[in-house]
Amino acid sequence: MPKPKGLPIANQIRKLRFEHGEMTQSELAEKVKKGGVGTWGQVPMPPNPNVKDPDVAALVKWVLATK
Repeated sequence: MPKPKGLPIANQIRKLRFEHGEMTQSELAEKVKKGGVGTWGQVPMPPNPNVKDPDVAALVKWVLATK
């Protein structure tokens, strides 16, 4: 299956934001909940307000653990 163009992959997020200390876990969790555009390109990430906070935290933890 081809990768969607413009969408960040977990490894990019981890390398660009966390190895350089530019974004905290709570800031990434907020991005997941609120959505946004411009952090990893111009393709918008839709908001996910119905995702429970523990699930968002688990996703953030998984992204950070991805190597």
